[in-house]
This record gives sequence, C-alpha cells and structure tokens, in this order.
Amino acid sequence: MVALFGTDGIRGKVGEYPLIDQVIFNIGRALGKWLKTHYPASAEPLKILVGKDTRESGSDLESTLLSGANLEGIEAICVGICPTPTVAYLTHAVGAHLDLAISASHNPGSDNGIKFFNSKGYKLFPSAEKEIEEIFFGLTYKGKAQHCDSKKPQEDPSKINLYIDFAKKSLNG
Repeated sequence: MVALFGTDGIRGKVGEYPLIDQVIFNIGRALGKWLKTHYPASAEPLKILVGKDTRESGSDLESTLLSGANLEGIEAICVGICPTPTVAYLTHAVGAHLDLAISASHNPGSDNGIKFFNSKGYKLFPSAEKEIEEIFFGLTYKGKAQHCDSKKPQEDPSKINLYIDFAKKSLNG
C-alpha cells in the first residue's frame, strides 16, 4: 500500500500515481465518506470549497475529484483560479467543511497536487490524513471513473471578493 499523503497534501506528476483519474475519483469519494463521519448530524449539506492555480491539469483534477465527492452527496463551491491562501481563508468565510487547493506551487508544470484544509482554514492534521487514506484504501469501487455531469460544479469567483476585502482590511485599506 503506497501512501497518498506526503509532506503537503497529495502531489505528483499528472497521469502517474496518485494523479490518475481512478485514484482522484476515489479520493473524492473518500473525502465524502470522511466528512460524513465527522459531521454525521449536519443539518446543512456538507460542502467542499475548491480553488486552483493556472496549471492546465487543474480543471480535470477538480472535475474528477468532485465527481467522486458528489457521488457521496457532497456539494462543491468552486472559486476558480486563486492563490492557496485565498482558498484557506474562504473555507471558514463561506462555511465549507473542507477546502482543497489544487496546486503544485513551485514544482514543474507537469506536476500538480491537492492541498487540504479543515473547516477553519488550517491544514489537516496527520491523523485526519491517515483516516482519509484508510477510507480510500478500503473502497471497493472498481469501475472506470465517471464524471457526474448532472452535478458538475459551476465556478463562482465572486467568493474571492471576500478574501480581497479581508486583505484590504488587514492593510487598513
């Protein structure tokens, strides 16, 4: 069993493990299952907020991952292209339960990754990553990854204005 999580989320070369469609789809499913165990009595729909950098592979990773999460009943808030700190801030600001930044920072353009933040905008603890990995490796879905077109997320970049306002206030502007 090869670990999914490294020092900062899940990273790699796109098209190679772990950044292949079936794995990304099942990561989405595992995130949905994990959220349901941590918010079992939530009256509101469980939500994942997603932002990404400008890498060409970002939209495909986002769509595949959220297809898996949607299969588990998780809603998505997609804010489009933005820096990772924006995504971390918006998680708490819009009431998301989990936040994903699809980015590989300074790594080569052929790479990409997924950074994970909790509902308060902080990186997940290693214990949470371990739980998600256990769920992922326990999944029995063997079919081909499929996109749930009926729930394909729409980008709402207007949420980024919340972060811009926050940044301005932080600078007394």
